[in-house]
Amino acid sequence: MRKIGLVQTKDQIADVLREYVISGRLIPEQEIIQEELAEQLKLSRTPVREALQLLEKEGYLERLPNRHMRVRATTLDEIARALKIIAEIEYELMEVILARELDISGLNEIFGKYMNACGAERIDQARIHEFEIHRAVSETTGFGYLANLHQRLLAGYPGYVIMNSEKGPADRVEGIKRIMEYLILKKKPELKAAVDKYYFDLAVCYGILTGP
Repeated sequence: MRKIGLVQTKDQIADVLREYVISGRLIPEQEIIQEELAEQLKLSRTPVREALQLLEKEGYLERLPNRHMRVRATTLDEIARALKIIAEIEYELMEVILARELDISGLNEIFGKYMNACGAERIDQARIHEFEIHRAVSETTGFGYLANLHQRLLAGYPGYVIMNSEKGPADRVEGIKRIMEYLILKKKPELKAAVDKYYFDLAVCYGILTGP
């Protein structure tokens, strides 16, 4: 396992280890010994222990009787259902935006940057803007708890697929365009269908990314 480098805080370490789990670098049911992991990553034990505890709470790891951790086995069906739930949360947030007639100029600005990056084939930049679009949805509502929940869920499987899938932003641009179009036009049934379809496609991409 490679050294993390300048990463020091528990949240930063958790971000890296979460990606290791989601990507399959840490395989299902692999046992993790805190002391060995800290040594491999060239980090002190305390933030590593705290990062592992955080991932345990998030459901990526489970604690063994010997107090070691193990990567929790997660099926593609479970992940697909999780993405479906995230889609439901995101649509609920969009309903709040519509019901309260909230200002979406910030969301539109990020969408414009996303489209420009896609048009110029700046793939890495487009991926970042695509992820920012989802974050901007929850930030626009001003809801603290629900926005925080939405963004923590985004940091898991959706974020990994958006940032790593070979089917890049150009393959998902029509889905994002439909979501933004229906949000602006306040077409709720079409918006709901577009959000569901987008997250279904992410689930398919994740299956392709991680293989059989």
